[in-house]
Amino acid sequence: MAVDLAFSEKSTADFTAIATGAVDGEQNAYLADVRRGRWPFTLTLELLAEQAEIYRPVSIAIETGGFSSMAFQQATQRLLLPLREIKADRDKVARAQLLADRIACGKVFANRAVPWWRDFETEALAFPASEHDDQVDAVVYALQSAASGCYR
Repeated sequence: MAVDLAFSEKSTADFTAIATGAVDGEQNAYLADVRRGRWPFTLTLELLAEQAEIYRPVSIAIETGGFSSMAFQQATQRLLLPLREIKADRDKVARAQLLADRIACGKVFANRAVPWWRDFETEALAFPASEHDDQVDAVVYALQSAASGCYR
């Protein structure tokens, strides 16, 4: 799992996105769930705990920097989950290229009948020119984390 945190509930603010995925031994990626919303931090933690209860992730990646670093510290104190801090090693477009390459090779699978698919697909197809990129960021981090060996 991975979380792209945002810190405002305003209708013009970024979203918080929680993505869950896995990678198999053949490096096929499976996108299980993506949730996004403008939630207060306490609700974000509750939703994260709920998703972790459902999917039992080996790790939950949270990008840190600025306010996210403080949020990560609070989350580790409040939740007994396998949270791990990650730092951006390249820009969003370069990170998303990894996902685009996997999709182009037919290595990413998702159920397109789920309620969240249309919002994710719309954002992903418009990326990087989309108004928001929170779901793309969370999915990239989730699949990158899974591919690095942090999966069951």
